[in-house]
This record gives sequence, C-alpha cells and structure tokens, in this order.
Amino acid sequence: WFRVQLHYQKLVDMSAGGAICYFNHLTGDKTYEKPKIFFLLLNRQFGEDLDEPLPWSLEYDEEGHQYWYNRITKDSIHGKRYDDGFGTLITEPAKKPDGYPICLNCNIELAWKVCKQCEFSYCFHCFRMSHNFIGADKHTWTIQEPHMCGLCKKNVAGKRAKGKEFCHSCFARLEKSGVFRGKAVGKIEDI
Repeated sequence: WFRVQLHYQKLVDMSAGGAICYFNHLTGDKTYEKPKIFFLLLNRQFGEDLDEPLPWSLEYDEEGHQYWYNRITKDSIHGKRYDDGFGTLITEPAKKPDGYPICLNCNIELAWKVCKQCEFSYCFHCFRMSHNFIGADKHTWTIQEPHMCGLCKKNVAGKRAKGKEFCHSCFARLEKSGVFRGKAVGKIEDI
C-alpha cells in the first residue's frame, strides 16, 4: 500500500474544470475513476482511497505565471502586477495561502505530509522522492493540517505574534486594542 501511495496521487485537473483525477507518476496515466488494479492486487477493501489533495494547488496561467487555486471555494490568489516604469509589466509571485506551510525540501509547493521519523513537512513530490528507498518505506506520516487561529479556533491563521497564531480578523481586533504595541511584542510574521 505504501508503494501505491508513492506512485499514485489524487490531483486537481484544471484542464477538466478542477475535477479530481488519479495520476500514476510511473506511467504518466491519468484517470477520473479510482484505479481498481492496485486495490485488487493488495487485497484491500475497494472503499479505501488515496489521501485527498490539499484544497489549494499551485497552477500556471496562460502567460506562465504561478497562482494558487482553491478547488473547494474556487478562490484564487494571483501575484500583483505593475508597470516597472519602462513599459514592462511585472508580475510578483503569488503569496501562498494563509496557514499552510511550504514544503521544507523544495520551498515551492505547500506541505502535504509530515513524516514522523524525519520530522519534516513535504509536498507530495518531495515526500515521494525522499521516501522511495528501502528503510524509508517504514516511515509513517500524517496529513499536514493548516495552522488554525489560537483565539477563535475556527479560522485559518495568517499571522504569528507573541508565539501564537491568529486569523486576520482576530489579529486586526487585537492590534486595534493595542495588544501588539511595545518592544516586548517581538517579530510579527505572516504564516
């Protein structure tokens, strides 16, 4: 089962309107139905499935610029575009979605799995490449969940201050009340 999970991945197929597909990294084949063969070969219940993809995926527009797309809400995050003053249109990289850490290996994709033995957060590709050898196939993982606001406990966190994580609305409320004034606050950062 572990090997199957290294070679098959559930992906968001933007060319099919954001539909979920199964992609085989060994053959390059893509199907929109659950592949039956690996469940049958492993004598597993057909009800089992691969892990769901993260809601956010890194995509590319027609001009080759990166943007983040959320398959559930249909939201997208694009980089800011501006004229450099010499007639050239510049596109900044899109800011990653709040609360989701970046893969510690490639620093491009969102982290999807946390290896309990390596203590690293990986995207699917980096997890696959770093765990596709004897010994690492015994490693266990959990799905990387987004960081949640430590105050309201219901929204995804977007800011970290005083060692705690806050959603944008809770952070704005606390900032307005003066909680983050003074030198003792330390660094305020986006997450």
